[in-house]
Formats: sequence, C-alpha cells, structure tokens
Amino acid sequence: MAYNARVLLDSTSPAGIRLTTLEVTFPRFVLAEFNTHRQFCLDGETKLYFDLPSRQKAGTKRFSMTIREFFEKWHRGAAPMQRRLAEMELRSCNEDTGEIYHTRVRDVTYSGQKPVFRITLANGQQILSSREHRFLAKDGWQRLEDAVGLSLSPGDTAAWSRSAELAVNGVATALVAQDAGVAKDQVMVRHFVAVKSIDYVGVRETYDIEVEGPYHNFVANGFIVHNSRNSASSRAIPTAKLIERVLKDPAVPLEWGKNKAGMSASDVLSADLAQEAERVWLGARDAAAAHAQRLLDLDVHKQELNRLLEPFLWHTVIVSATEWTNFFELRCAPNAQPEIRAAALLMLAAMNASLPQRLDYGEWHTPLLQPDESVLDLETRRRVSAARCARVSYLTHQGLREIERDLELYERLRTDRHLSPFEHVATPAPTGAFQANFRGWLQLRREIEAAIASDANSAPHVGSLIANHKGS
Repeated sequence: MAYNARVLLDSTSPAGIRLTTLEVTFPRFVLAEFNTHRQFCLDGETKLYFDLPSRQKAGTKRFSMTIREFFEKWHRGAAPMQRRLAEMELRSCNEDTGEIYHTRVRDVTYSGQKPVFRITLANGQQILSSREHRFLAKDGWQRLEDAVGLSLSPGDTAAWSRSAELAVNGVATALVAQDAGVAKDQVMVRHFVAVKSIDYVGVRETYDIEVEGPYHNFVANGFIVHNSRNSASSRAIPTAKLIERVLKDPAVPLEWGKNKAGMSASDVLSADLAQEAERVWLGARDAAAAHAQRLLDLDVHKQELNRLLEPFLWHTVIVSATEWTNFFELRCAPNAQPEIRAAALLMLAAMNASLPQRLDYGEWHTPLLQPDESVLDLETRRRVSAARCARVSYLTHQGLREIERDLELYERLRTDRHLSPFEHVATPAPTGAFQANFRGWLQLRREIEAAIASDANSAPHVGSLIANHKGS
C-alpha cells in the first residue's frame, strides 16, 4: 500500500457550497495528527466548566480549568489522571430545549498558532477565539466571522459590520416536563446576549475539544461553542491478516527528524543514522508481530491484540467537509509532519482535479454508491451509503458487493447509535449557515438523531405502565 487520496463524491448545492468526500490512505501512526485537525479553535486560556462525576452528592464541587491545562493533563498526565479527566462532566447545551446538561470529553487537540480575537458581550463576558470558531447565535450555529461580518485590516484592527447575539449559560428556570405537565426542578438554560465589542489580540496558541454527542457543543468561558470522518478499524480484520500486512508492507516514516525541543523537527539524521533508525523501526515491527502471534495463540481477541500492530499499518479514512482551507494551510505547510503533509498534498491535488456536480434541494450526497445503483429508491441509497462509509468501502470484508449486508449494517449502526458514518450523507440546506459539521448542508445524522429522540419521547414511561396495570 502507499499514500493515496481520491475523491469519492463531489457535490455543490444550489447556493454554490461545495461538499467533498475523499478516501485517504496514510501511515496509521499519523492518524491522531489527521484526526486532531480542527478548524474551530479557542485560545489556550479559555476556561472549561466541569462538575465532578459524583455530582449526585449534596454540595457538589464545581470547578473550571483552562483548555491549555486540560490539554497538558490529558496528553502528558499519568494514566489515572487521564481516566479521571475522561470521567469528568463538561457542561453542554441541549440544542432542542436550551437546557444545560453534561457531556464528556473524547479528545482535546492543539490546533496551532492562529490570529485570535477577544469577543466581549454586553454583560461583560469575554472569550478569545479564532475567526472560524462556531458559536450558537439566535439563528443557529455560525462562525464568528460570519455572525458579525468580521474582518481584519492591514493595521491589525478588527472591524465587524453586523450585530449578533451569542448563547451563554446562566439563567435558572423551571422546565415543564412534557410527559407529566409539571415543572421540573430548576435547571440552567442558555440565553442570548448581544456582542458589544471585538478586538484583535494577536497570534496565539489555540486548542479545541471533541465531546460526546448527541449535541456536539460545550460551555467555554460561559459561551456555548461547537466542536466528519470515518476510519477503517483494525478490530474488524483478522490478526493473521494484519501480521501478514505489516511484515510485507509496513508503514515507515518518510524521514527521520533529528530530536529537538518543540513539536516538529527542523533537521534530519544523516544517511547512516537514518538507515540505522529504519532498521530499529523494523525491528520493533518484527517484535510487535511476534508478540501479536503469541497472543493470538493464547486465543486473545483481535480487538486487543491488533492494537500492537497499528503503528506499522497503513490506514484508510473517509472524510467529508465543506471547509478545507484551514486544513490545507496547516497540513501542507513545510513544517507539518512529513507523512501527514504527503497525504494532504495528495488530497489537495485530488480536489483541484475534481469537478463537483450540482445537487438540487431534496437530492442527496451519497458517497460509495455505484453508478448502476442509481435505480435504488432514495431511502435505500441513503442507508447503503451510510453503511459503506462506516466500512470505508462499497465492498464487504469478504470482497463482495451485497446491498442486504449494507442494510443490515445500517440497522446495527442505528440501533447502537454509532452515527458518525451518517454524517457523510447530506442534502442541500435552505440557507448557507452551519448545520453541525457542514455549512449549507443537512446531514443524515441529525435526521436520525431526531427520530431516535422522538421514539424515546413517545415510549411509555414506567410510571404510566404501573398506573395502567393498577387500573386493570
């Protein structure tokens, strides 16, 4: 296998917004670098607001931590600290009711140095953010620059041309439970406050958080802020086959950077040292393969032992997006990690060579559908596309094209709520505003999440079942 990038589907909406889905192959050891790219970035001094996991106890301690502190503890702390952070409850907003609830962190990422702006609201709340970060405004999710018409003059003066109100948490209210018609205990509910001023503060280090769904947002400095990609999983492949792959075609670094302080190397090893470094790398590959084989002989499941082989595997992902500029600026830069830069340059070339096809309202962007499958009804096409995005192939793991197997996989994904593959399937939105991950496109995932929530709300509650039983 080798570095590769190809466009699977390229669509444009009636509003002219391009949605592109690519399949990309690169060494597995830079998967984190690929996944940690975030267009939406917050300054390192931004505060996150947590409640302890034991918040059901009286007098619960609530506390804050800067996103930079959280990043350091998450990536460089001891294992017990990392587990503790993963259990902490980060404040988030139910976008349907406005209620502030809790979610958990999946990952925290360093997004590099970017131009940062200070947003000040009429109530005095402030946050430092890149112009691309999305905030919850009265008319939905919007990038800061779109919400207020933000621009930066050559003299580094921030100018903004539109008024906006952004969502913050902090109003205590009583929500009425729909199923019982009675008020719940007081809860915190988001409200909107007008932007008073925006100032440019300079280029600063930025970070972002990825949180669990169904609402991909979190509370930062009191603001409600936002946080599509699917990867082939090593757990789905027999260990014996992976061992064969890493022995025949291992992923090896493109160059051997010389050790130094900082996140990237500027110099490379001499030819002799680079040759020795590759020999040591391949020795580690051989040891990992041998240990994986020993665990396989002990009948250990592949979901554990295949992890030993991952640093030496090639990896394929499917990624869909409407906003690519920032990704290419960071990952095609000369100081980017060589392996991710090689993949990004291929992605850029593939997109530049692709001609997007226009989709009208009501039509759907369905990656991995084959030309002869256009005769399928729309619902089947949507489901098959989502399933194949999960599998990262239009073929099953047995190398066959089987629509029935695709539909079975779709149902399992929906039932288990593994919904990230549903993000690649989308239809043009009536406006150019951000809808979850995409601008100007509505993802199948949101439709499925709404249907799941509706099913849950319509299900009979235990109390009503007991009452019905007593009355029989």
